[in-house]
Amino acid sequence: MHDGATARRESGLGPTSAAAHPLVPILLVAAAIFLIVLILARTPLQGYVISQRVQAAADRAATNTPLATDQVAAWLKADAVLASTVQQVCPRDSLAAQTELIAELARSLNVQPHENRENRAGYQLNLQLHDRQLASRLLSKLSESLTSQLKHLDLSETQLLVQHYQKMLAQAREEEDSSRLALERARHEELTIAMQNSERAPLASAATKSNTPVDQTNPAWLELQQKVTAAQARLDQLLAARTPQHPQVIEAQSRLTTLLEQLDQTPREPARVEPKSEPTPALRGPELPESARSQSRVTVRLISSSGENSPNATNAIARQIQNLTAQWTASTTRRSALERSYTDAQQQWVRGLNAAGWEASAVWTHAQQGGRATPFQLLLAGVLAAVGGVGTWRLVQLASRSGLLSNVSQLQDTLPLPILGEVPLSTSEPQRLPAQLNKHLMWISQLSLAVVIAVFIVCIWATSSDPNLSHHWTSDPLSALGQAFDLLHQRVVG
Repeated sequence: MHDGATARRESGLGPTSAAAHPLVPILLVAAAIFLIVLILARTPLQGYVISQRVQAAADRAATNTPLATDQVAAWLKADAVLASTVQQVCPRDSLAAQTELIAELARSLNVQPHENRENRAGYQLNLQLHDRQLASRLLSKLSESLTSQLKHLDLSETQLLVQHYQKMLAQAREEEDSSRLALERARHEELTIAMQNSERAPLASAATKSNTPVDQTNPAWLELQQKVTAAQARLDQLLAARTPQHPQVIEAQSRLTTLLEQLDQTPREPARVEPKSEPTPALRGPELPESARSQSRVTVRLISSSGENSPNATNAIARQIQNLTAQWTASTTRRSALERSYTDAQQQWVRGLNAAGWEASAVWTHAQQGGRATPFQLLLAGVLAAVGGVGTWRLVQLASRSGLLSNVSQLQDTLPLPILGEVPLSTSEPQRLPAQLNKHLMWISQLSLAVVIAVFIVCIWATSSDPNLSHHWTSDPLSALGQAFDLLHQRVVG
């Protein structure tokens, strides 16, 4: 027992609240000791491996990659590309610092092939640096440069494809025209043989009628007139859907001009043939142009001569007409296929002008080199936390079970009899051990709570400052805790 004044003064203190929840200070002290040891006892941080994917967008027409992985790595590690990237990210750094960063980028940058679930080709860029935020900004700039370069290569490749198909289409049209002209010459040769055979028939009526001139139109002129009409219709059809500068319109205009020139040079009326004169020269088909004769793969053997009017000659030219017809049909089919390919290539090039082509994913931390707690360090942190918890539990026991009654409430809880009154007594040396233990326990609890709250605040600040840290709390919380304090150290110390 001690005097009532002292009991009343000490009854207002808060040790009873601490003794009411003995597990709270134990847990706070253990958690604080574990966090402090875990933050301080870690291996040295060597750097972070930051990754980003550059892949084909959904609107990209092609499925293959324009460059191999080695070519992309060589282009990204070029001095001009790295210098431009460092200048954009760190414009205020000194020349020596920029040069050192360029050399470090060339050493630590790595490119790997990447293919996602949609089978869209791409690349994965990995960069290892000590400063994760700087590495993220550098990698983002490199990805932007690579994306624009890949789109430019796609457009250049499509343009070359258009030019290739345009050249092949011009050759196919030239071969088709050569085959058609050769077929027409063979048909004219067949007509010439038929006319010569009919002229040599010993008919008196034919000899009588030959003295009377008959006005008729030249078959070659009529055929050219039909071709001119068809070429004019073709030109009008093309002009209705295309501009005058279109390659097909220019070609149709050139063909119409050529046919008009041939029509002007061909007489409308055939030459009159006098009776019993020299044999009429064989009719000749339209001459092949000089370029067609030099580049055409079709060779025509003309059989029309004054001495070859036998049925064998007729059969030979009929077979020749059949072969030329097959060749002309094949060249027409090839020309149609090339026209479709040329049109598709043009449409692909137009789509590529407005398409994204390539896109870059978000930057993420692929791996962490160093800066982790080893198993021994985790064991040490756990042992020290357990020792601190046991020590706190012992203090709680001593404070609550010291055997000294410091106030009336403790006396009422201890005695089974009701307390009817209180008699104050005076003493010279009151027992203050429970009060001192409770004060120390309160200070330890408050300090541990402050440590836990400070760690929590630092983690929240680091997560808001570095978005890449958010997903690490679920995958690797111990590493994320060390990264948060590394970021705080970089911001404070520099």
